[in-house]
Amino acid sequence: MSTPLFGLSVVFKAEATPEEMVNQLRRFGFTALEINAGYVRRHGKGLSVLRRELEHLTYHLPQHGEFSALTPDPEDDARVLEHLRGQFDLAASIGCRTFTFHLKNPLGQRIEQYWSRSVEFARRLGDLAQDYDSVVGVENCYPVVRTGDVAKRFLEEVGSPSLGLTLDTGHFWSALCEDEFGYHKENPIMRTPEGNRLLNRMCCEMARAVGERLVNIHIHNLRPGDWLDHQPVDSGVMRYGEFFQILRDIGYGRTVIVEIRPTEGWVGFESSAAFLQRFR
Repeated sequence: MSTPLFGLSVVFKAEATPEEMVNQLRRFGFTALEINAGYVRRHGKGLSVLRRELEHLTYHLPQHGEFSALTPDPEDDARVLEHLRGQFDLAASIGCRTFTFHLKNPLGQRIEQYWSRSVEFARRLGDLAQDYDSVVGVENCYPVVRTGDVAKRFLEEVGSPSLGLTLDTGHFWSALCEDEFGYHKENPIMRTPEGNRLLNRMCCEMARAVGERLVNIHIHNLRPGDWLDHQPVDSGVMRYGEFFQILRDIGYGRTVIVEIRPTEGWVGFESSAAFLQRFR
């Protein structure tokens, strides 16, 4: 039976050297690490220890500036993809074969106005990943892949074997707290027990709907009361028992990357790692 491959993200621990990361991952019993462009620039040649000592490296592609997709101008799409090719070159040279990317909402458009464009961009992104014998997972950010049924439809229309979903377990609040343009809105269900239950249900429904097209997971928790995200996995709004049962049922054996805010030392990472041991 396949089991998830647990790891950490460098996003909130960017000051940790590659050697420190390797040592901590070993202590937690983890085998994966997700890096990004900033970490590569910061640590340069020191990254060789990651490729040598770890089993799985994933790469979070940049999403701002020249890498921002989708912009209001469709003519930018080809240029963005060329900029991303350079990132694939860099990451593949380090040993990354799983990538994560954010699609965005062109300002002032409804989803039906840019659905076809987002599908075409994702298809071309999948072709790019295939050139590097890799897979890329589009994150479940509002509104393109906001719910399980939308994510399934999106991936089916893209139809690329190298393009799947990176399921971020803490993103579902945005489907409840943003309008059709991606702007914040107040919702009476926010930060309520009913809202908490709905967030968990949406997470499980998406994992079930996407199934084998799930290529990466970002896991964290939401703080009760205000839904502040990227909290240690072991406490908060999200309850992960049913979610991991679904992963077992679909035979998920890819990465589960812990993304949490900095804590004193490695305390939050330690408690998250201990919590996740039950799902091995």
